[in-house]
Amino acid sequence: MRAVLQRVKWANVVVDGKVVGEIKNGICALIGISMHDTEKDMEYTVDQILKAPMFERSGEKELTVHEMDYEILCSNVKVFVVKSNFVCSFTVYSVWENG
Repeated sequence: MRAVLQRVKWANVVVDGKVVGEIKNGICALIGISMHDTEKDMEYTVDQILKAPMFERSGEKELTVHEMDYEILCSNVKVFVVKSNFVCSFTVYSVWENG
């Protein structure tokens, strides 16, 4: 299981023209899941996302996603709106062996 985190001011997921998930200030987590991943892998990944440092400092400590009280949107598709055009980017998970 792999996760790519992107800090966002807002994000949403649209399926068949309908918003199925939306957040304001938070983290968009693009998740790649393989057929070999287990529930334990999922729990570990969620824990790591919540502990991820967000580079906004409070004194000497970097604050985590959990400490910043960010909203989290998890998806295997991220959707951006740029001047009324939709730009989709899919998270692809694969193992490359021998080229």
